[in-house]
Amino acid sequence: HGDNQPTGQWNEEDVALSDAAASCGASCRYALIGSIDTKGGFDVDGSTYLNTIIELVEKGTAYISSPNAGKRPVEPIRIVLETVRKQLSIVGFTDTTVRAGIAIHGASNVSSGNVKGGEEALIEELSAFRSNVRMAAITGLKQKIEDGDTTDSSLKKLLDLCDHIRDASLPSLGVEILDGNVQESNGSVHVGRWRYCIPREDVRSEEKDRTKTAFDDSSSQSSDSDQVLSCKEYLSAGNYEGAFLKFDENGLPTHTADGKEISKRLLKKVMKKYDKYAKKV
Repeated sequence: HGDNQPTGQWNEEDVALSDAAASCGASCRYALIGSIDTKGGFDVDGSTYLNTIIELVEKGTAYISSPNAGKRPVEPIRIVLETVRKQLSIVGFTDTTVRAGIAIHGASNVSSGNVKGGEEALIEELSAFRSNVRMAAITGLKQKIEDGDTTDSSLKKLLDLCDHIRDASLPSLGVEILDGNVQESNGSVHVGRWRYCIPREDVRSEEKDRTKTAFDDSSSQSSDSDQVLSCKEYLSAGNYEGAFLKFDENGLPTHTADGKEISKRLLKKVMKKYDKYAKKV
């Protein structure tokens, strides 16, 4: 039957993910078998059970976050989801957790077939629209700051709405919006406005201290792309793109991305990174 046909040719990564799901199921079964402890009692290996599931979830997340995620067959990640849901159900998790992300049958008559180009075309248009609105708001906010007008909060509200879509609305549906290129854990760079992700709750807390983290002394932000940037461009491009809104004539930031004047503490960290880079180039 058509619905049972593979959605694409499998490669080594697809097979590896499917094998990882099978291995997870086997490890969980052994963990539930447990063992007799030294006092003669029965002990289920709950630590192994939980860690095995977490490891599989992490592999699934990496799989759908890769640059070619949208072109891959759906079966491997579907197998992962079925495995995780089954193991959670076995140890007593309710349907609220086990069936998270599964649409209720009959809740909607809308299907991806009603959208020309499918869901990817719809997401692409939405992310492009958000990007245009965000850039227009940033440009307008820069102009108001230059004109000395800091009382109008309408553009700031537009930026907040753009952030809410990126950090809360779309991630809860399994879509991650990207403001700039993102380096993957394997060293590759994801180029594009968006990518698929495991559906999750509001991730604004992950982005809240993005500017601060970029200049944390314990973090390393150097990259090969730094070598082609002038000192004036250094803090407005590459790893720091989007972290600041306005700069002085030397390229040092004066306002953060939300339009607020940069604090003395953050400026001190900025200066340290700036001076270090200036010496290098």
